[in-house]
Amino acid sequence: MSLATIPWSGWRVGWSYSDVSSPCTSRRSSPNTCGRWLIGRIGPPGSLGAVSAGAVFDADVRLDEAGRLTLRLSAHYDHDGHSVWQALTDDDELSTWAPWQATIDPVAGGVVTVRFPDGHTAEGEVIDAERPRRLVLRLPEDWGGNDEMLRWELQPTDRGGAVVFDVTIDDAELVKRAAAVWDISMQHLGTLLAGEPVVRADSPSADPRFERLVQEYDDLLGAEVRALTQ
Repeated sequence: MSLATIPWSGWRVGWSYSDVSSPCTSRRSSPNTCGRWLIGRIGPPGSLGAVSAGAVFDADVRLDEAGRLTLRLSAHYDHDGHSVWQALTDDDELSTWAPWQATIDPVAGGVVTVRFPDGHTAEGEVIDAERPRRLVLRLPEDWGGNDEMLRWELQPTDRGGAVVFDVTIDDAELVKRAAAVWDISMQHLGTLLAGEPVVRADSPSADPRFERLVQEYDDLLGAEVRALTQ
């Protein structure tokens, strides 16, 4: 079955999907996680070293209604939605874990300003904000060479909070790199939520995990990306 024909209704999206905390619901997983991947772990156990701050995630890619590739990372954090919302919308916290320094006015129509590693800045827009459930941003073309849509959906669970993150990507070759960037960032988010110091490289590509993650996401998602874009 083509990935494009597989609905996302079984994912924990918004307020109507199945429980990601259930151990065997994911379509792809590492054998030692029975339906879930550990943050930073793709493939066989031991392939990527230590797990960050107890978070777990699944990854997938599909076409959205406009025909754009959309990468999805789904994570669980041992913190409620209010804590995660704070990390998404507080300038200092956002700039600690995200791949860029940023300020944000977390209301629909608000401005998000991104400062890139070379020092230049660009403005994006908050498309939707519903505290503490949903945040949707449009980032300018300066970010990754594309006009990207970023979407976070948050929902409480009996173990903390579930987060589903979507990012649209115009260039199929950038999917594996975007996955690596946001994998690292989600690990940083888990570290921040755990109250531990976040140690970041100057840019995601300078992180020592980056090239390894790019290769592993290419191995994981590359065939599906190519099938969707042929």
